[in-house]
Amino acid sequence: MSDKDDMEEFETILLTDEDGQEVEFAVIDAAEMDGVNYLLVVEADWIEDENAEAMILKEVGSDEENIDYELVEDDEELEKVAALFENGEGYDVILDE
Repeated sequence: MSDKDDMEEFETILLTDEDGQEVEFAVIDAAEMDGVNYLLVVEADWIEDENAEAMILKEVGSDEENIDYELVEDDEELEKVAALFENGEGYDVILDE
């Protein structure tokens, strides 16, 4: 099976980093809490690495063409949202201290 076949199992999104570079992320899981949508994502290039570090993004706005996400950085919010993803199949959620 090729990497391309593996990537087809996951929806991918393009995010623009602070340097204006587009980076492709694989969406591992999605959840909703208190009316806010969250994504558990990993950089697409690292999808096959079982030790890859994932990020939790929250939806902060949208228009007809784009959805805006930001990294969840608040520790309390991060813990609550991470708990939503802890029972996901095929991955483990471990918070860095």
